Amino acid sequence: MRHAFAMLLLLAAAPALADPAAPAAQPSPIAHHNSDAPVHIASDSFVAERTPVKSGPGIVNGTYIGNVIITQGDITMRADSVRLVLIGAHAERALANGHIVITSANSGNVTGDSG
Repeated sequence: MRHAFAMLLLLAAAPALADPAAPAAQPSPIAHHNSDAPVHIASDSFVAERTPVKSGPGIVNGTYIGNVIITQGDITMRADSVRLVLIGAHAERALANGHIVITSANSGNVTGDSG
C-alpha cells in the first residue's frame, strides 16, 4: 500500500510539477518523500470486496468512503473516496475521487477531482 500511495501522489502531483521553464536538472520536491514511512488512513466507512481467481490469492478491492484522509510522512491526501486494488498483500492501484487535495510541506498543495 505504501508504494501505491506514493505512486498516487506522484501521479496527482505531476501536472503541478511539470514546469516547462524549469531546468531539467532540478529535482522534484516530492523526490525527498519517504515511501517506506507508515501509511495512516481514516474515513467514515470502508467496504471490501474479494474477487477469487483460479490461481493465487485473488484480488481485493477496498474502498474508503467519506472524509478520507491518508497520511504518509509529511504528505496528506484528502478525498471523498479512495479505492485500493490489492493483489495478494501488495497494493497495485489507488484511485481517488472527489475534492482531492494533496498537501506537502515541500511541494505545497495539489488539487483535483480524480487521480
